[in-house]
Amino acid sequence: MHDKGYDGNGMVIAVMDAGFYGVDTARAYDSLRVNHQILGTWDFVDSDSTVYAEHTHGAFVLSTLGGNLPGRLLKHSIGY
Repeated sequence: MHDKGYDGNGMVIAVMDAGFYGVDTARAYDSLRVNHQILGTWDFVDSDSTVYAEHTHGAFVLSTLGGNLPGRLLKHSIGY
């Protein structure tokens, strides 16, 4: 997709999922954090912004959109 010019530049994407365990610390999401591309978080079940402590499915989904470890193809990003 990148070879065809699709890189997501200029897009804002919302990911609503069960949780994003590890996204606040895993290296694969460093570029999202450093570039301030995570615009907000909210836990609709517990009514707070703590989304990084439980559930991994959201992190897996987010890894397909924004996970980045140069030179690696990511299957999922928990622990990277």
